[in-house]
Amino acid sequence: MGSDGPSLQWHLGGGPGGIKHFMDHLMDPLAATIKALGTPDITPELKQRIVEGVLHEAGGRSVNQLVQEKNQLLISMLSTRAQAENRTAV
Repeated sequence: MGSDGPSLQWHLGGGPGGIKHFMDHLMDPLAATIKALGTPDITPELKQRIVEGVLHEAGGRSVNQLVQEKNQLLISMLSTRAQAENRTAV
């Protein structure tokens, strides 16, 4: 699936509504929390730009497809780690 940057995490965090739901319902409270860090104003235009960029990054895959890919990647990584631990324990 590639690397999961914060924008793709927002897409997954938005649930079935994806990045659009995140922007509509969760970005304003998040922006208020991080405003002290000197971040830019979260304008409607910036939100739309983020939505478009994340949907491009998602490549037409649904939130559910992305979650499944992420889960498979995590399972694979855990399996590889367990195999490596078993080899060193012998």
